[in-house]
Amino acid sequence: DGSNINPGTIEALLESDSFIRQAVLVGDHRSFVAALIVPDHGRIAAALDRMETALSDREVEAALGQRVELINTQLDRYERIRKFAVISNDFPEELRSITTLQKTKIDRQAVEDKYRVEIEAIYSSRR
Repeated sequence: DGSNINPGTIEALLESDSFIRQAVLVGDHRSFVAALIVPDHGRIAAALDRMETALSDREVEAALGQRVELINTQLDRYERIRKFAVISNDFPEELRSITTLQKTKIDRQAVEDKYRVEIEAIYSSRR
């Protein structure tokens, strides 16, 4: 269950990938770790040699899925991201901000509230 991990470390690892603009882990008091990911459409399109506007949701999810799998190889089994949801726009500043010391600050309860539908879909789907 996600309560035994340091989400900030894993979020930083995700965000170090060029395909991922922002990431927030979810899973506290749930059976597995999941993530909400804001993709960098421009970099994904460039890597696929496609126009950004021509990218399908499926292509974005597949590209992110490959990157998440690579990142998972660096994590302990219980820390691995089993599912993720693609979020179209950057997280609002009131939910995720950078402090003056360049640390990421996340209001996890506000994220749970704002993205409840996406999070419920992660934990209710069978894929």
